[in-house]
Amino acid sequence: MSPPGRPWWRRLTAVVVGWVWLVVVEPVRDGRVHVRNGPPGLTAIVALAALGYLVAGALVVLARPIRDAGALVTEANGLVVLPELSLAPLLLVLVLALTLLVTAALHTHWLLRTGAYLLFALPSLLIGVLAFPGLGVSALLPALVALVGLAVLMLVRRRRRFAWPEVLWVGGLVALGVLVPLVLQQQSIRSIGPDVRALQVNLVFTLVAQVALPAVVIGGAALAEVAVRAGAWGVSVVRTETPRRWWVLPASAVVVAAAAWAVWLVLQEPLSVAFSALPLAVGLLALLAMQALRRRGDPVGPEDLVEEWPRLLTPLAVVTVLGGWAASLGPVAEELGVGRWSPLGDLPTLTFSRLAVAGVCLVLAVAWSGAGERVRPTLLVAFAAVMLNSSGLFAALPVSWSGDRLAAAVALVAVLLLAGFALTRSLSSRRATACVLMAALSGCFALRQVLADPISWLLGFSALALTLFGLVWRLLSDATWTRADTPAFPQPARVLLFWGYALLAVTSLAFVALGRQLGGPADVTPFTELGDHLFGTPVFLAAVLGCLWQCVHRGAAVVPDVAEELAD
Repeated sequence: MSPPGRPWWRRLTAVVVGWVWLVVVEPVRDGRVHVRNGPPGLTAIVALAALGYLVAGALVVLARPIRDAGALVTEANGLVVLPELSLAPLLLVLVLALTLLVTAALHTHWLLRTGAYLLFALPSLLIGVLAFPGLGVSALLPALVALVGLAVLMLVRRRRRFAWPEVLWVGGLVALGVLVPLVLQQQSIRSIGPDVRALQVNLVFTLVAQVALPAVVIGGAALAEVAVRAGAWGVSVVRTETPRRWWVLPASAVVVAAAAWAVWLVLQEPLSVAFSALPLAVGLLALLAMQALRRRGDPVGPEDLVEEWPRLLTPLAVVTVLGGWAASLGPVAEELGVGRWSPLGDLPTLTFSRLAVAGVCLVLAVAWSGAGERVRPTLLVAFAAVMLNSSGLFAALPVSWSGDRLAAAVALVAVLLLAGFALTRSLSSRRATACVLMAALSGCFALRQVLADPISWLLGFSALALTLFGLVWRLLSDATWTRADTPAFPQPARVLLFWGYALLAVTSLAFVALGRQLGGPADVTPFTELGDHLFGTPVFLAAVLGCLWQCVHRGAAVVPDVAEELAD
């Protein structure tokens, strides 16, 4: 608790400043890219990448006035309409993204080099093929020269250290393969053939968007992570700065507000709220089973879960996206007479893939729990519970589930636990704080999309705002892995890969905003909602499971130590 005698306004200022620091400033400070000790030229390259990111972000935010300011380039069927003013910056940022990705791959594993080569080869050849009717062989020549040059460069530089001129060499080859055919085609439009620039750009970004999907899915979990941080550190800061005799007032306000909202939602959709509590029950049973087998270990706090979750996000997101791609091939397989490959008979492919992922996560959780770990098993149990409910296994039931309904169920559980402990005279300070934290987490999680409301008002589309928020938050707070340096994956390659992939994702979003492609084949925004659903809900559920375990565990405090964090 805070020392006595401080004016109320000083306490309020300390609460606000401490909360903002712990929720926003500290994650950015600890998670941003660091290149101070990098090789010569790397800092300038990062600055150029940051400038490109600002340009792409400005294209997203200013898409509406840009469309109104000048001529539009239209596809033959009229489905894609792009502002002519945006083509140059959009393609330049795309070239920069491909340049950074290919340069990063020069010094990594051959699989990553092959993937980067194909990522450049497919768009460049596609642009050349589409420009072929108007330009003839000269449309394909730049792409072929660029591909041969890049292959030679990869062979020559594969065993050497990073050098900043590599970015110039790769950038020249990428520009040769992507931009030159477009420039030549533009010069010959009036005299030779139709304007196919909109078609070219649309097909290129339809291809690029598939590669950017994992980044968008991971970005979808950003709102939930910020919400969990806000709830956990909010309770901790208020508890620290409020005199002990007054702590019951804000705690009661949080519980009453969460309970009122939960009761209102239950009255509206009682069956759906009950069904949405299934992941909570499954996760709690699995966690209790693991703890019973392990018979040791302390419970985990929300801050530990939020810090560890980004390390698990990338492999889980990639596996989930690959499962979605496999599910999309199911109808094709049926048309070809192959049938569904699901080992569970008539079970849909998507259902089987999500159940398989959930099963693997539970096995890993048990194995890591047996090795003495606490954080990763809790997260994997929560993720498996969410995947189980999202698998479609219960699609025949006349109810649906969502994260908001789960939050309502959590709020009700917190209130019932408080009442039960009070009636049985077993309400300790630790249990009361755990229940208050559950109520705060449920409220912050339910209100998580409020964080993106200012961007939604500016853009006019909430889907674009949510996606942009997630991508920017990941850029600012998810780069800790770029600080490592190993012979197989040196730090310059990590930094360039991080920035190149971030640019690829935000450029794909800029194309969607400029072309008003919401719902089109290149639209990446639905995957933000998928990421929030599949990867944002587990971190909230894991934090709640940690609080529930605190109610039965004779261990340390439930909330993080504010003084320790601010002192770091």
